[in-house]
Amino acid sequence: MPPVKTVSLVTILLCFFAEQSAGAELRFVTPLDRSQVLGPTRLEVTTDETGIDRVEFYVDDALAGVARKAPFAVTHDFGDSPIQHRIAARLFARGYSVRQDVQITTAALTLSDSISVDVVEVPVRLLSSRAAKATDLLVTENGTAQTILELNSRRAPARFTFIIDRSLSMGNGKLRSAIDAADSVLAGLRADDEAQVIFFNHQVGRAETLAKGERISTAHARIQPSGGTSLRDAVAALRPAKRTFAIVISDGGDRSSSSTAEAALRRIGKSGVVLYAVTLGQGNATQFLEQASRNSGGSFTRSSREQLRTDITGIVSDINSRYTIVYQSNSTMSGWRSISVRPRTTATKVVGARTGYYAE
Repeated sequence: MPPVKTVSLVTILLCFFAEQSAGAELRFVTPLDRSQVLGPTRLEVTTDETGIDRVEFYVDDALAGVARKAPFAVTHDFGDSPIQHRIAARLFARGYSVRQDVQITTAALTLSDSISVDVVEVPVRLLSSRAAKATDLLVTENGTAQTILELNSRRAPARFTFIIDRSLSMGNGKLRSAIDAADSVLAGLRADDEAQVIFFNHQVGRAETLAKGERISTAHARIQPSGGTSLRDAVAALRPAKRTFAIVISDGGDRSSSSTAEAALRRIGKSGVVLYAVTLGQGNATQFLEQASRNSGGSFTRSSREQLRTDITGIVSDINSRYTIVYQSNSTMSGWRSISVRPRTTATKVVGARTGYYAE
């Protein structure tokens, strides 16, 4: 009688797991095989495997990050050297009894190639029944879908620049109300924020950094309304070296600027500044302020001396509650690049977002 072969339960289970995972494909969503990578890049894989314990990502055989829940993705900075890379992902599932591997190779940039990489930040205001995730949103640039690298619910340290009109038309208490309104929110900024003030009439003053606890009304107690108005020049003069929210308080008039509306809009679009405008009148530059605010992802508000403090407080509260989308654009087109942000789910509503930016 031939000997009876016995099969252990462990062997049966391993065979079962192997059969179950045989049809489960692990593949890269981004980047794709033979594509080119530069700078911060999202590494993401997808699979229909179940019971996933972790996914490890490797770049040139070095561990780049670990993802433990969907979407299985990490961000890796490839720097500015356009060389070839080996990118691998290793999946473990079902108590680490299942393992899958996938690898791609990126392409090096040749002398005949050119590529432009821009990391774009898009401030966005959302209404959501829960904490929003990157997968809840669809971002397109010039109609092309973009991969969201990050969706930040807490804003990073920033500079708040108050651009205050001190021209003759800001008399009758308007200038004093503007200064008091700006002062009212300074104490509410976060410890790692910075604050600046720029006064302008027909001339644009220099940006003055405010020390912690310093009040504009104290530093400029004697300032009086005088002269003409160079509103577009004041806004276009911003040269931010870091994330900046600009809050413009003006009667909306402009009689002295050398910058055209188009040139000023282009300068704002290149700078990455998020512009908020509050007007105490209906001057000839209000349309410019409305468009600049809309393009940059800020807001435009018509106010009054009595309402100004409430409106400025509301702007800072809005800034603190906004999300920031970060994506990498590989577009080589110069000029205006339009941005669209739309929800993928009914649980999320997009209230407002930056509409585009200028690139060279």
